[in-house]
Amino acid sequence: MSAAQIDGNDEWLELMGKDLLMRVIGSSASGADSLGDDYNDEPAAEVGDAIQLDFTGRRLLSFDGEGCCSEKELPFVEKRGCLIALGDGDVIPGLEMAARFLSIGQRAIVKCRSKYAYGAGGRRAAAAAAAAAAAADTASNSTTGVTKDLPPNSDVVLDVCVRDIIPSRRLLEDDDLKIQLASSKKQLGNECYQYEWDDHGMGKGRALKLYGKARDSMMDLLSEIETRQEKDDAAELTGAKQKAASILIDCLNNISAVHLKAKAYGKAKDSAATVLQYDPNNIKALCRAARAAIFDPNGTFEECEMAIAAAEEIDGENADVKRLRVELDRRKKQHKKREKAMYSKMMAGGGDVHVHEQQMQTPQQMDNKKPSAYLYLFASLFVTLGSLLLFELVARANNNDKEEGGGVDGSNSDQDL
Repeated sequence: MSAAQIDGNDEWLELMGKDLLMRVIGSSASGADSLGDDYNDEPAAEVGDAIQLDFTGRRLLSFDGEGCCSEKELPFVEKRGCLIALGDGDVIPGLEMAARFLSIGQRAIVKCRSKYAYGAGGRRAAAAAAAAAAAADTASNSTTGVTKDLPPNSDVVLDVCVRDIIPSRRLLEDDDLKIQLASSKKQLGNECYQYEWDDHGMGKGRALKLYGKARDSMMDLLSEIETRQEKDDAAELTGAKQKAASILIDCLNNISAVHLKAKAYGKAKDSAATVLQYDPNNIKALCRAARAAIFDPNGTFEECEMAIAAAEEIDGENADVKRLRVELDRRKKQHKKREKAMYSKMMAGGGDVHVHEQQMQTPQQMDNKKPSAYLYLFASLFVTLGSLLLFELVARANNNDKEEGGGVDGSNSDQDL
């Protein structure tokens, strides 16, 4: 069914039987004004295209009723200019499916059963928004920009407008559009992490998927830029390269945060280690690697020490770094205390001390005999930082020698590794 076929239709259209219904209610002023009277001739989007959407979501109190929802029902989500890639699953299925049938400027009401919305997880509002929602409910005042929680297994109603459709061929040719789309995926992933995390793993899965797609897109773009730098404008490519690298690093750090929250400590360290390959000075990655090593049953004190020491070299006053140092020292003291108590108990009981010492070793102690890949990475990083510090000291000594001859401007010592 095309956008032209459904335009002006007052009936509820079945997109997935009775569980997903849509009714086109006209055009948005912001979308239609720029297109004139012929906006309905614009085609709907195809899989692979990017769509810019405005949408508001509310809890649907009566799915079978003619009314969509109570006017007093506050939205659980409200977004403007959200850029998604059709077919990537960037948003809930009901929203993406409806957007396929709308052309630029068209607006529709979409009713979704929970399985096409947020399912058993629901969606939480931000703390500030939830407080504002409670105040709005009490005072019955304006609710613009205020959101509230969506309970699990809730049916929803969406007010959707398509602001723009970007054909896939333009996405392939335009670096800025690729960066914008990856940035939007990262932001949507942040929202999944913050507002959709649940015991069923739906929020976690969506966040990892969005971060992963943004990461892969920026890796591909960086690879393309490397091959084009000799031909195209170097300055323009440098700007795109910096933006792409920033999004890539953010997504890798966020993937590490997701795995930390899910207690998948090995995967958290993997993602943090990848960040350090791109940016050895990244405090956030070093802290997350250290935190993962601290809580990982298979982690080692050496891993933690290397990561924290490297972070302290970069920014010893960082609050997260200080907290991690305190936590590591506390755990080391606890470990030594337990070890001493076990040793004293065995000595009191007699027997072969060497045999008992072997039996009392924890899996973490046994693992300490086999340095992990992370330990080698952090050791390499530490050596690199030490080399740079030595280079800076030598450079400063040379500059001091030259000051008698009129002085020389020193280079910036804070440049990226």
